[in-house]
Amino acid sequence: MQLLTTPAGKAVYPYLQVPDTKFNDDGLYNVKLHVSEEDYNGFKEKIDELFEEALKAEQQRQGKKKISMAPSSPLRITDEGDHEIYAKQEAKKMTKSKGLLQFSVASFNATGAKIKMPAIAGGSILKLAVVPNFWFVPSQGFGYTLRLRAVQIIDLIERETAAVENVFASVEGFDGGESFSEELENDPTQEKEKTGNEDDDFSF
Repeated sequence: MQLLTTPAGKAVYPYLQVPDTKFNDDGLYNVKLHVSEEDYNGFKEKIDELFEEALKAEQQRQGKKKISMAPSSPLRITDEGDHEIYAKQEAKKMTKSKGLLQFSVASFNATGAKIKMPAIAGGSILKLAVVPNFWFVPSQGFGYTLRLRAVQIIDLIERETAAVENVFASVEGFDGGESFSEELENDPTQEKEKTGNEDDDFSF
């Protein structure tokens, strides 16, 4: 496991505080990061070096000089010409050895201090801490993903939905009732999730 830090870039469609469940019922933390061409090429060089080492190891394992390649990559140049780095992390996963594992993404501010994950919106400037995960699937070929471990928030743009908290003043003549007198117990933003991995124990 090798932890890499991406260059700073602009977040696109980030799901970092609450995972995306549109295509994955278990939830997926993920973010696309648009960086400069120079920074992209520098980061790609590091990935390419690790990729070649992992590819040779897989070829030796299979006893083949050539194996098929996966058609997609976490590093790409979009149709609009943006240099994009894509990282993701499952919110939870059922394993044979450890049962259900739950994951979260750690967050740090610009000074490097660990903070509670805010509601990060697109346009925020971030750095990502990622672990390249190389794999081979016969139907797809040899490829890799970037497992998202942490984000550093350099310039935060917060989601508008985060601003609805504490906007109401107290209304005279009502005490709220017993059923509403306690804080929400199942607010996902208040829960502290464990960070882990089926193959390694990694946390910040």
